[in-house]
Amino acid sequence: MTRPPGGGVCSRWCMPYASDINATRGGFAPRLGTMLGDFYGLDTEWDAKTQRIAGGDTGVRTTLSHMVRLARGESGAPVVRELCFSLAGYGRPDNQADIVKALSVALPRHFRYVRDPLGSEYLTGPRAHASRIRHHGIAFGDCDDLATLQAALLGAVGIPCRFRAIASGRKGPTLNHVRCEALVKGQWLSMDFLVRPGARFVRSITVEV
Repeated sequence: MTRPPGGGVCSRWCMPYASDINATRGGFAPRLGTMLGDFYGLDTEWDAKTQRIAGGDTGVRTTLSHMVRLARGESGAPVVRELCFSLAGYGRPDNQADIVKALSVALPRHFRYVRDPLGSEYLTGPRAHASRIRHHGIAFGDCDDLATLQAALLGAVGIPCRFRAIASGRKGPTLNHVRCEALVKGQWLSMDFLVRPGARFVRSITVEV
């Protein structure tokens, strides 16, 4: 979750399976429909549209709102629910703490962190990632992709969650990371395996999914 200080962020929605957010400096990304469809092993057409987004905290909040929309809208997709059941374990008792723990243990084996292109930020929807895991066993993306996928998996089984955008302090107060947190028995549990447990941050913004 990085953004040029001057803004110039473009949001590209690739429906029905994904959203792609391109944070290039004043430019627009090439159309990604066919390429992404082939990459994720999908047979669908990708309908992309572009929207300008501001920089700074305003742009972060806009990105978070896109993530919320994707997580909510795609949590009920059969491929997402099937992935949740597969990762959490078939026949597992209806215990939210067990499900969160099982997802936290299993998902790192199927997701690899890959940085966005230099000066850009892309957000891919949960159905695309779930489809790629089903077809190829692994999906790729950065922190916002992971958090959105985790939120959709939690939503698929009715577990409340939220996104927390974080300023680690390495870039001052700039929000440069985002994670998904699950609400279990009144406590917010981080599902972030990209940052070491207990890492501190200087400030954050939270948005419930």
